[in-house]
Amino acid sequence: MRRTSQALPHTSALLAFVAVFGLMPTLGQAQAPEPVKGDLAARASSIETLLESDLSDAEAAALFVQLRKLLLERVGSDVVSDADLYLGAMHGMLQAVNERQDALSGPLELALPDEVMVVTAEQAAQLRRDLQGQMTGIGIDFRFFPDHGVLYVMEVLDGSPGDKGGIRPGDRIVAVDGVGFASAPVQLVLDSLQGSEGSPLSLTVMRGEGNKAALFNVPVVRSIFPVRSTRAELTPDRVGWLQLSQLHSGTPAEVLEEITRLRKLGADRFVLDLRGCQGGDVLAMAGVADLFLPPSAVVVRLVEPGVGEQDVVASQPQSVEEEMVVLVNRWTQGAAEALAIALQEHARAYVIGEATMGAARAETLIPLRDDLVLRLDSVRMESPTGRSWQGRGLQPDQPVEVQAVSQPTGPGEAPDGFDQQFQMAVHYFQTARE
Repeated sequence: MRRTSQALPHTSALLAFVAVFGLMPTLGQAQAPEPVKGDLAARASSIETLLESDLSDAEAAALFVQLRKLLLERVGSDVVSDADLYLGAMHGMLQAVNERQDALSGPLELALPDEVMVVTAEQAAQLRRDLQGQMTGIGIDFRFFPDHGVLYVMEVLDGSPGDKGGIRPGDRIVAVDGVGFASAPVQLVLDSLQGSEGSPLSLTVMRGEGNKAALFNVPVVRSIFPVRSTRAELTPDRVGWLQLSQLHSGTPAEVLEEITRLRKLGADRFVLDLRGCQGGDVLAMAGVADLFLPPSAVVVRLVEPGVGEQDVVASQPQSVEEEMVVLVNRWTQGAAEALAIALQEHARAYVIGEATMGAARAETLIPLRDDLVLRLDSVRMESPTGRSWQGRGLQPDQPVEVQAVSQPTGPGEAPDGFDQQFQMAVHYFQTARE
């Protein structure tokens, strides 16, 4: 479109002079720049850079309102709706919370998968079942080798569909429902094994080596089944060894059951092995601590923004008074760290091992609507003396670092002589009695 100029000849000459030397004319009132309309060159840009701007709360709110208005007006209702922008904003809010919390996390937490903050009601129900010691699936622990497309079965949980179907440790699963796993992402493998209760699947299993290897199909039906969280055994030194793999609502009863059994076998000292314990239910953790601590002893302090503070205290008569050692390592996390710290701060147990993971936050589930639940990492845990171990972990009374922890090779099998941390626990008991 041609535009006619009303400027005088000498004004045009001045503008040309200014253009050459890069000066800004101040002739009359400043005019708004012409709208850009055209095919713009490709330039690299990053929305994250903009979002790192140091804006006040009010400035950020004003920018949000302005941006939403422009997008609705200028993109067009045939492309984007108000609901689209609200859902996108929710995604951005959750991402912002994750990024801020990641900034407070240690390197081990950052290595874990990102949390899914909004889940369906069915997924939330499964998370609650996890804290109740129930699992939905086929009940196998495996190691995945994507280059070969093989799931190597490490463990089969007692009473699970895999156990009932005859799956054994050492078996290799090469396909599920006829579909192999060569170069498949881990999430695809998990999705193929997990599913709703009552849904069937067929596992193609290879067993044996070389010429004796056999290939056969195993039909299984996914189900909900209980998962035991404890292993226990009496060692030749009359030490009762008790390992916790997780903390769920049934764990306190399991611990008391195993301690009672070990006492009958002659145990007069106990090692509580929390190495590799993935944590779990904070209230279940408090129930375990209640067995070892006197009534009214503070187990953990929970600080939740918008809700308040709560001291969780022991309430039952102390059931276990024998000498105790707690074993921890770099993979002891969350509620398991809280248990070890409570026993340490109350001088109830001597702690041996490595500095723990340093995860002093817990999650909670908050309903959003009938079919959506917010999974929020908002509960901050503090020790009985009010200390947070976030990013630092528990510091053991006696540090003993090992390159590889020797774990039992089967259910109920105690650590052997190659387990340096366990042997230090036995030595501590012997020294304390001299």
